[in-house]
Formats: sequence, structure tokens, C-alpha cells
Amino acid sequence: MWASLVRAKSSTCCGTSGAWKKISPRGPIWNWTPGGRSATMILPHDFHFSQHNLQDYVDCPRRFELRHLLRLEWPAVQSAPVIEQELRMERGTQFHRMVQQWLHGIPADLIEQRASDPLLRQWWQSFLQHNPLEEISGEQRAEFTLSAPFAGYRLIAKLDVLVTQPGSAARIFDWKTSEQRPKPAYLQSRVQSRLYPLITVLAGAGMNGGQPWQASQVSLTYWFVQHPTDPEVIPYNAQRFQRDHAFIEGLIMEIARATETGDFPLTEDKKRCKFCQYRSLCERGIAAGWLDDVEDIDELGAEEALFE
Repeated sequence: MWASLVRAKSSTCCGTSGAWKKISPRGPIWNWTPGGRSATMILPHDFHFSQHNLQDYVDCPRRFELRHLLRLEWPAVQSAPVIEQELRMERGTQFHRMVQQWLHGIPADLIEQRASDPLLRQWWQSFLQHNPLEEISGEQRAEFTLSAPFAGYRLIAKLDVLVTQPGSAARIFDWKTSEQRPKPAYLQSRVQSRLYPLITVLAGAGMNGGQPWQASQVSLTYWFVQHPTDPEVIPYNAQRFQRDHAFIEGLIMEIARATETGDFPLTEDKKRCKFCQYRSLCERGIAAGWLDDVEDIDELGAEEALFE
């Protein structure tokens, strides 16, 4: 792991006058300015692609470079008000942990007693009353990681819950804690909706008697704590598998080429910049967007740091 990033020119926080230099114990590796890097590099073959870093690339190639290649920390909030953002992310973290504890056999009432936040307790009651796992038979695995070699690199995904019935079905469940229910088209378009079923087919044979799952045996369900009776179920099939395989392979190859050339352009959709910590660095504004305008709290990268 590279040791640090140091400022090579101006000490100002933004604008094109400054440059960042990537250094390691062996010396400088490359320079970077808001206009781009001055030297090339090669994407490490042990680089892991997840739904979060792939989604970052789809949303803004420059953000992918800054966050996942340069690992540049930049002191800017992602949304306002800051305290509310932190509270929502913390609630989401705690809810995931509560479901995990319940699936591991801890009594539901004991779990609720440990939750001091009234809204979190409300979410928990909603889950117990509308539990999407209640009538599904099979082995239930919480916070379950799947990994598979892919396109010369490695795919990785951490599933909130995976319920398997060998020879029959592999059902993925993902908990969503946003106040708004994202539109179906938005959910369908997310990398998560393509990667999770794909990696289950690619890496799930150990849960199916050593046989790969058929794509038609896999499904993904988004369950919303604020809308417990209105889940989004995304079935899978062979056609989707081929499409998603080609899509994600294409993204990885594109990223590998961009890493060599340093070609990571800024997104053309400047609305995305309102919720990006690098907006001032890229000269795309200073003020953060409002949290209520975020369609899915996952857009802020909360789960990446917490669960991957």
C-alpha cells in the first residue's frame, strides 16, 4: 500500500495551481493535478472490483481514479446537513448489524433493547412484522462475501443475506434504509443489480452441491425499511447473465486501459458533483447537496466503507 499523498506545489485546497504526488517507500510514482496525471501506471492484478468502485466509475471516471486508485482523502462533506447524514448512515449500519445478529440466533427482543434510537426501533419492528425471510426455506447466510476471478482481476461482493436451496434457488436480499423508495428503473440500472446475481452464478457452486447455479435460479430482492410491503424483486435469467457478464467485463477492460493512459474524465452530469467529496478539487462547486435529494443513501458510499 502506498504510504501517502503529498502536495507538490501550491498549498491551496483547490484549483489547478496545485499538484498531488503519489509516493511510496521507493519514491514518487506519479503526479496528479485536477487536469490529470502526468505519468502512467498499471492496474494491479490483485485489484478487487466491487459494486461500489464500479458504480463510481460509471458515475464519474475521475471519482474512481481519486477514490480507488489514488485513494485521495479530501476534506469535504458529501451532503448537508452533515449531522443528519451521519445519523442516517449510522442507523443503516446498525440495522444491518441487527438483522445479522438476529439471523445468528440472538433473540429479537434483546436486539431491540440495545437500540436506543426511536427510528431504528421502528425499523426493527417493521422488519419483524414484514420479515421477507420468514416464509422462505433454505440456508440463510448474513453478510456473506462472494469472490471470483474475472477478466484478469477479481470480483467481490458482500451480500446482506443469501438464502440457498441446493438445486432449486439462490435468493439475494439487500436492505435499503433510504427514506425514499428508489424508482424501479433506477434500481435496475445500478451496478449492484447486475453484479450480485452475476457473482452468485460465478462463485456460488459451493452452496449448490458443487454445481454452478443456473441463472434462472437466482433472484435479487431489495427490501425497504420505510416501505416494507413494497419490495423490488429482480429475477435473473441466462440472457441477463450474458448481458451483465459482457457489461462488467467491458467496464473492467475500460478501467484497465484508462489506468495506463490516465484518461479518467469528469462526469458530464454535474448534478452528481453536489454529492461528491471531490467537487471543490475538481472545481465543480463548494457547497454540498441536500441529503433529502439523494435517491439512495448508498450513493454516498456508506456501505462500501462499512461492509466491504
